[in-house]
Amino acid sequence: MRVIGLVAVRTKSIRLKNKATLNLNGKPLILQLLLRLKRAEKLDDIVLCTSTHPDDKILLKIANENGFKSFAGNEDDVMDRFIKAGERERADVIVRITGDNPLTDPELIDTMIESHIDSKADYTRIDNLPVGITTEATTFSSLKKAFQMAEDSRQSEYMTNYFVDNPQFFKLNILQPDDEIRRPQYRLTVDYPEDYELMKKIFSNFKGKETFSIRDVIKFLDNNPKIANINSNIKPLKISVNTRLKG
Repeated sequence: MRVIGLVAVRTKSIRLKNKATLNLNGKPLILQLLLRLKRAEKLDDIVLCTSTHPDDKILLKIANENGFKSFAGNEDDVMDRFIKAGERERADVIVRITGDNPLTDPELIDTMIESHIDSKADYTRIDNLPVGITTEATTFSSLKKAFQMAEDSRQSEYMTNYFVDNPQFFKLNILQPDDEIRRPQYRLTVDYPEDYELMKKIFSNFKGKETFSIRDVIKFLDNNPKIANINSNIKPLKISVNTRLKG
């Protein structure tokens, strides 16, 4: 089984301009994420997946200068981008990682991949983690199947909805975290200025400790509720996506 981590990222962002290249403890945010992913033992390779838009060349440059693979594809269709990158990398399993989640945890990725392979699932994720920590694993063949069956692939940025909304076509494997890290109320993604402020405080607290885990972050936030609440005013976006598959 060849397991490839694909990081979906673009410079195009409305609420927080160029968030992928924002400075986070002396490094671009996207590079902080890529460096964390290197610690995932079950990932055979990591590929930064962006678009062919000229503005995204800076992301390819960051990846290439730091020894990471990259792929540039369709500007609007993330799923098409993933499939072409997966084909190039001869992937059996794809781990979908979002570029605005710099605290994505390598230990949880390894746990998820192991369960995904052992259960022979088509799709696996861990629920009830802080927002911005969850990743998803899919078999590459299932990803292509979902893409081919989608009634509307124009919003394929939300590709995993094609799986969870159509369980009649796929074997789902939904895991639960232990109580120590079960914190769905925490928001650890970067989409608004408040998110960025929180992320800077977290990374600053662990400066010089490159291997800090999500367990360390949660302990820090539990002990510092004022910091944890920096972005608590942000409400989740409600997005309507056509995820019906042609059966």
